Amino acid sequence: MQPSNTPTPLWVDAIFVAFAVVVAASSIGFFLWTALARCSWDEGGLRWRWFFVERRIPWEQISDYYSTPSKQQRKTGGGPILVIEAGAHKFRQVPSLWSNVDALKEAVMTSAMSTATRSWGIFGCRAADTHNIEFTYNPWTADAITMYIVGAVALLGSAWLIGKATITFPSTQALMGTAWALGAVAGSAVGPLLFGFMYCAVSVVYFDLRRRGRQRIIVSPAGIRMIDGNVDIAARWDEVTHHGLSTIGRVAKLPCLYIVDTVHGQVEFTTQIKDCLLLRRIISHRAPDAFDPEVFKGDVLGAGPSVARSRNVDVRVFHYRTRTVRALLWFCAFYAIMVPLAPLLRQHVNPVAEAALTLGGIIVMGWFVWRYRTAAVSIDNDAVTQYAAFGERRIAWDDVEVCRKNEFLLTLSGRGTTIGFFDTISDCRKLSQEIRQRAVNARFDKWPTDAKDEKKSA
Repeated sequence: MQPSNTPTPLWVDAIFVAFAVVVAASSIGFFLWTALARCSWDEGGLRWRWFFVERRIPWEQISDYYSTPSKQQRKTGGGPILVIEAGAHKFRQVPSLWSNVDALKEAVMTSAMSTATRSWGIFGCRAADTHNIEFTYNPWTADAITMYIVGAVALLGSAWLIGKATITFPSTQALMGTAWALGAVAGSAVGPLLFGFMYCAVSVVYFDLRRRGRQRIIVSPAGIRMIDGNVDIAARWDEVTHHGLSTIGRVAKLPCLYIVDTVHGQVEFTTQIKDCLLLRRIISHRAPDAFDPEVFKGDVLGAGPSVARSRNVDVRVFHYRTRTVRALLWFCAFYAIMVPLAPLLRQHVNPVAEAALTLGGIIVMGWFVWRYRTAAVSIDNDAVTQYAAFGERRIAWDDVEVCRKNEFLLTLSGRGTTIGFFDTISDCRKLSQEIRQRAVNARFDKWPTDAKDEKKSA
């Protein structure tokens, strides 16, 4: 087969050039920011420099300072975001991106004497926060816009790919036969269909923003209130019976709905509400005894361990039904389907080999899906149990002799039995901590001690 001399379409070149420009501009911008950004202070006040712009804030103009949880905190692994208010301006600082953060906090507490507070604290949880704080939805957040654009591009690309395969059907049929031509069309449709399914499952959260556009959540030291059209539910904090994370969606249940049950009704909001992490932190601070992890149930993306109680024994089951593992399943499914279809696009193959490839893909995917549904590790007051492929393995805590971590696999050995689990298991950090605390007679080899020593599951 001779290589094609057909020139690349102009629109394809334009896409690659635009992508290269965006990547280069982002890299240059980040480099300039890290080289030029500065924060300093003296007796007169604070000085902030962003790129080539510098702003000075006298100490007497600082009206408030506090910390607030944010998505950057989870991504960078640092502490809460520091916020300093001066008039209409708010200056935010991510602790993990700056040095001498503790010195800055001490300088602000010592010199900013015009504020109502004299120490750092989470906004909405301090004694000085006596006013109402309102939380609303914005349907045009950066995440939502990205999802809309990705969906539109994917839809157009899928239509083009399937259309091209359909248009070239006659020539493919003449060259390779009807069966192979139909296989080529089916193979071209597999990828778009899988992506479309995943996109629809995930984007339900963003399309839900339209329905909640008028919803408002108001919190104060006295209580919580939800206003949603004609629905108006208000309750004091001592009237909150329980609160926790639940799921949204029918096809793929996403842990994106937070429920607050009160004696006057149910207050609920999704993670797409503005400053959701701050709202959840305030609720946990104001009603600490009402938190109920059992609200978070079911086979969901990124689910934590389930808890069962019987005969006063706590049993925690850590499974593999996480976002990371599910993404790997989709990846394997795509290749399991494309492997037997790929030869159809190029040349004739032996029907026996084609059938073997297809059967092999089905067997492998069937094994992965079965283990995804059944594999788990449970712990109770007496022992640790692994639900392996060919039966259960159980080791009493007093019999655990060695706990070892090798790359992605963590193992426990004792009395001739070995239990192993991958670090993609749900809440691997919590499970490894529980094992370290309970296996008092064991020797630990490279066993994780904190979140930085292991990969977190999604």
